[in-house]
Amino acid sequence: MQAMSNKEIGVALNISAVTVKAYMNVSMEKMGVADRTQAATAAIQRGIVSLDSVKLGGRWRIVWASEHPTSIPSKD
Repeated sequence: MQAMSNKEIGVALNISAVTVKAYMNVSMEKMGVADRTQAATAAIQRGIVSLDSVKLGGRWRIVWASEHPTSIPSKD
């Protein structure tokens, strides 16, 4: 699986790369992780995402339970 850039995610969701970065930072803070790799691992372990992938723009991506960062449970 290959990671998507903020710009690629923004295009797919019709939001700016700056908004993607802000959502990622909020999500990682709520999850208590330092980077995207840790976030992906924690999200899988906590059931936030599924390893069932969908193809998006010719790439596979993890399917989020919700696209909004306020719905991501904290690490507690």
